Amino acid sequence: MKFKLLFILLFSIVNLHAQNQEILIELKPEGVLDSINFSCVKVIDARQDKSNIGLVTRGLKHNDTKLNFTDSFQEHFTNTLNILLPRRENEPELILIIRSFIVSEYIGTMTQYGYCNLEIEFAIEMESKLYSFGVVHSTISEKSNNIKYSHDQRVLASIKDCIKKFNNSNLKRNELSLIESINQDSIFNYKNLPKKGVYLNYDQLIRRSPIEIDIDISLKKDAKNYDVYFVDYKNQINPELVQFVSDGINLYLNLNKSDFIKAENYGKYIYFQGKVPISTNIDQPIYLIGFYGGGAGAFIGGLVGGLILSASTNGQTQTTNTSLKGVVLDTDKGTIRFLTDKSLYEMTKPYPEILKTYRNSKRKLEDKKNVIIQLNSKF
Repeated sequence: MKFKLLFILLFSIVNLHAQNQEILIELKPEGVLDSINFSCVKVIDARQDKSNIGLVTRGLKHNDTKLNFTDSFQEHFTNTLNILLPRRENEPELILIIRSFIVSEYIGTMTQYGYCNLEIEFAIEMESKLYSFGVVHSTISEKSNNIKYSHDQRVLASIKDCIKKFNNSNLKRNELSLIESINQDSIFNYKNLPKKGVYLNYDQLIRRSPIEIDIDISLKKDAKNYDVYFVDYKNQINPELVQFVSDGINLYLNLNKSDFIKAENYGKYIYFQGKVPISTNIDQPIYLIGFYGGGAGAFIGGLVGGLILSASTNGQTQTTNTSLKGVVLDTDKGTIRFLTDKSLYEMTKPYPEILKTYRNSKRKLEDKKNVIIQLNSKF
């Protein structure tokens, strides 16, 4: 018995130590990129989550390991681009803004997949103001049993891919747009549906900057009051990281990896309905973007991906069960909320007539949905 307890204790210590370790990546570019007619004068880190560059999940779900560069992100990325894009005379000197950068692994049934998703905005400074040419994405994936040894290669491949895509595109000839602020607080434009593609976080949804990979969306199963949709990424992206997808007509919210529910009403409040995982703190909002200091609600960002609906106030997943519920995305606040009496009361405070109608109803799911429809008509 003592031996068994000692073994469990040792296993727990080793497992905890493994969880706290980081995987460090060092980029070693071999030289200057050929046939590129611009240089990089500066790198700006505008990522939503700056605590790491990725997440590796191996074995059990709780064995997540963070990835980082061997030195600071800003320094490592700058040094890499200084080698790839050194300054040359008579060539434009551009500023590269790193909007999103995620390195990840995903364990399939037979093998492992490695990914690097990179989003760079190319800009130029004129008269002390920053102007954008546009954004370029790169998604590099690899199927291998040894992907844990090749993260650096995929990162370099993604950086080179973005540079070449921009160099060969028409973006340099497009009209420049002024960048008011690198990290300005933006509001989602709910009057226009998001572009087709995959969105790893709400920030990409706001900026209408999806990862444009080939995906298939199909109805998975039909239940009496809800539909579940299946998204096939064709192994092009880590499904653990996806929060939203769009087919250009509808917006879908991730439940777990490949299962999604479709938005049924659009406006300031985007309404979803389905059999969703219920958090232990169902009345609290889930903040999708920004820096949230705690208190009532949960902030999830960066690499949480499809775990939106089971987030908790302390950042851990505390799902009790699944239930048919209405869920709303508040496009002003960047929050997700389950439709409960408390959340509906807070949303309808400025409109007592809507609140009164709801309180006099049977408060069924359809009544809750009607509240959202009435609220959206006010904007």
